[in-house]
Amino acid sequence: MIEKFNNILAYLIIISITLIPPIKIDDNLPSIQFLDVLLPFITLSVFSNYKKIEFRKFYVFIIIFSFYILLTILINNRTDQIRDYFEIFKMLKFLIVILFFSITPIKQFKNHVLLPIFSAVVLFNLLHYFNVFNFNEIIELYYNGGIHIQTFGLNSIGLPATKRMMGAIGNPNNNAILFLFFSIIFYPKNEKNKKELLIFFIAIFMFFLCQSRTGFVALFVIILFGVIRSLIKNKAPILKRLKYKPLIIIVAAYLFSYSFSANIIPTSTYISKTSLNGEPIIGADGKYTASYLNSIFNSSVYKSNSVQGRLTVWKRLWIMIKNKPFFGHAPYKEYFYNNKIYAESEYVLMTWRYGFIGLLLYLVLLGQLFFISFKNKTNKYGNVLMMFVIVISITALTNVPLSSRELLVFFGIVIGLFYNPNQSILNEKS
Repeated sequence: MIEKFNNILAYLIIISITLIPPIKIDDNLPSIQFLDVLLPFITLSVFSNYKKIEFRKFYVFIIIFSFYILLTILINNRTDQIRDYFEIFKMLKFLIVILFFSITPIKQFKNHVLLPIFSAVVLFNLLHYFNVFNFNEIIELYYNGGIHIQTFGLNSIGLPATKRMMGAIGNPNNNAILFLFFSIIFYPKNEKNKKELLIFFIAIFMFFLCQSRTGFVALFVIILFGVIRSLIKNKAPILKRLKYKPLIIIVAAYLFSYSFSANIIPTSTYISKTSLNGEPIIGADGKYTASYLNSIFNSSVYKSNSVQGRLTVWKRLWIMIKNKPFFGHAPYKEYFYNNKIYAESEYVLMTWRYGFIGLLLYLVLLGQLFFISFKNKTNKYGNVLMMFVIVISITALTNVPLSSRELLVFFGIVIGLFYNPNQSILNEKS
């Protein structure tokens, strides 16, 4: 009975971070996830099975990190700012999720739990991408789509531009990371298994529709890392060591997604009858050019608004970092809200919030997980966790993946499965 309850709870945890929208109660407080409602039951399950918990240094490290966040709040005299404490709550929630999945034996996790949810997430994103039955109105109202939905498929002046699929997360870069996570988990172990190959293709195809340049770099690195590791591990002739079909699928998914995501550049202009903010805008009819993702291969990408905007923000934050280099400014979320800016780099954000000590703790967190997973090659989730860490480390250069509550919990789930002593005997067939 308890095992069945925990399996249902695991199912609901993943649904809560992939499909169920957050609930906004007060403008001064963060929105509430369905996971927050489940948290008392998750915590109760963990405490009732505390004897199954194996001591891990990583758990202690999360608690130390949480106390350090509290220390920065005290040093910066922000004890009366409720928003700041939610960063501590987020870290503790991360730990509870890890502990839950480290002690819960979930049979056929990939096929019986994750695959049905993945299918629902794909459907949700396709309805959003093609705006079937005005589906984007739902995202705008309930999933905090806001201005991103209003300008979906348009650039800053209202011209047709690349659609960047944002899904239930409400951010194309984080949505790309989510599908990259799915791609890693569903990576085909058997090249003859057509079902595995199809699922992997769908995950990669959805990833490309998100049009994330940093995500694309992360994908390239994990492919390269995987190929090198495969060549070193196997003693067979080099041509027999490589797995070709997954690589072919990645290329096919990219080419297929390109047909959906090419931009239109104007050959002639006209004044549109409909416009953003009630203002007439310039429309265009013309020829197709490279998608947003393809701009990564263009030398002028450095001059783009996206890159230049990030550099401007980083310079501004760097000036503040130099004023408080050791302990930072604490979470201080309202600074970003009031100034309507985004850190756009988790490394910069960690340094600004918690100083260089906080940045070091963040690097140790990722580094510890990487080396542990790298050493445990026989662990079913060892390779998955290692690839997750690589993706987060790279995308954190120009995004804030672990500041996303959804991605942080997803990360916690994989860490928990990696630490779960039962995961090697669950007989999970591909």
